[in-house]
Amino acid sequence: DHLSICESGCRMSALGYFGNMNERDNLMLGPEKITRPYRLIQDPSLYDKIRSGMVFHVPSRLRFRKEKGFYLINIRWANTITSPDWCGEFLERYQSQGEGFTYREFGESEISLLSQLYAKDALVSDQESICDQRSYLGLSANI
Repeated sequence: DHLSICESGCRMSALGYFGNMNERDNLMLGPEKITRPYRLIQDPSLYDKIRSGMVFHVPSRLRFRKEKGFYLINIRWANTITSPDWCGEFLERYQSQGEGFTYREFGESEISLLSQLYAKDALVSDQESICDQRSYLGLSANI
């Protein structure tokens, strides 16, 4: 259903079809078939906003699944990404607490990952809004 948007399928498709996440995704048409260019960071000034104290929240719609050595984070619909264990555990904890956090709690050296999670719609902020159609498209590029 999402091939017209991302044209690459996902690891969950491989697991469902072959019973193994490490198999070739049966929906993967090849990177040459991805014809819609995109940038995960829409606004380069986002780093400055993050450093100035932007507060992030983990939306209740996120779902987490711990795997061996990483987490799967489902943002919505077919939009699932991988994350390091520490990141999945951090986001899951802040989601359950319902509290906001800044880059200082997330890790000062992890601003790039934090901005990518925000650009992927895995995080929200009351102070800033990315006005585009990410949440409707189900963009599934893995950060």
